[in-house]
Amino acid sequence: MPSKRDLIGSPPASTGVEWAQLQWTRISAFVAGVGIAIGVLWLPALIEAGIPSVVTAGLVVGSVGLVYYGWTTRTWQEAGQLCVGLGFGELLSMFLL
Repeated sequence: MPSKRDLIGSPPASTGVEWAQLQWTRISAFVAGVGIAIGVLWLPALIEAGIPSVVTAGLVVGSVGLVYYGWTTRTWQEAGQLCVGLGFGELLSMFLL
């Protein structure tokens, strides 16, 4: 007696994108980082409204970290270390210079 697979046949090979293999966390991090960076471009009007420069510095550092994580194959811990290092450097430059 033939098996069910013999009766139906093998499924056709997929020629499209395999959605399960996409790394959605990296894609969404990249999109969020670019979105925040575009939002920072519109912040000069908001800075005049009273948002402190420390907040805008944090947004810039966060967007760089998200884009870095989304673009490279580094782990999220390494991208987080980059963000922390950039944040300390930016805060030092803001308060010492």
